Amino acid sequence: MKFEDIIKQIENVSKAEIKRVAPGNCSEIKEIIFNSNPKGTYEKMVLGYLTSLCAEYMHPETFHIPQDGLDL
Repeated sequence: MKFEDIIKQIENVSKAEIKRVAPGNCSEIKEIIFNSNPKGTYEKMVLGYLTSLCAEYMHPETFHIPQDGLDL
């Protein structure tokens, strides 16, 4: 899968939408990230979500940082 394939398959830029079409493991996502050449804000946002998903796959344990009584 290529970065352009993800762009074509998503309906809007959201974490859920990116997760729906992105590969399910970090190594494949890393390859997409390294080979991407985002143009414009839209594609940069997609790249940001891919980076976030990869980080979550690398460190799947859940943690919460309380701030003002809210979990971020």
